[in-house]
Amino acid sequence: SSTNLLPLETSDVLMYKATPIAEITSDILGVLRNSVEPDIGAYEYQPKGNDAGIVDITQPSVTALAETPVPVWAVIKNFGINNLTSVNVYYSVNSGSPEGPYNWTGMLEPEEESEEVNVGNATFNLGSNTLKVWTDSPNGSEDVFPENDDMQVSIYGCPALDAPSAES
Repeated sequence: SSTNLLPLETSDVLMYKATPIAEITSDILGVLRNSVEPDIGAYEYQPKGNDAGIVDITQPSVTALAETPVPVWAVIKNFGINNLTSVNVYYSVNSGSPEGPYNWTGMLEPEEESEEVNVGNATFNLGSNTLKVWTDSPNGSEDVFPENDDMQVSIYGCPALDAPSAES
């Protein structure tokens, strides 16, 4: 709406980056401001508990062999304030049925990213495809901000090349 100016998601760019002003003790909603490291803008953000998402799909990138299972690799990020010890990861091709879950376990501190994780093998059609990867149930609980859970990329399915025949 034109009157709701609250940002849709907490941003690392805004959080804890303002200069404290002693006379300003609360935000526009009456929430107490951080007196040492306030947030930029009219709102003091409330950190989220369990919040995970996909920040990169590293493989496949751009192209893949069509009609052949190809490994899907992604990077998970802990966007929450709780340490992340588990999360389910799913993927789909062309808005098809969800595949998974891949049950990731490990230890990610707040704002930390995982190494690349193999979440399964996807098969792409010949031509343009959309690959979507997303997380669910961080630490076995509801994700408090599902808007940052997923990522999608375009993958072009390439035909297999015929092997050259040996001439005698």
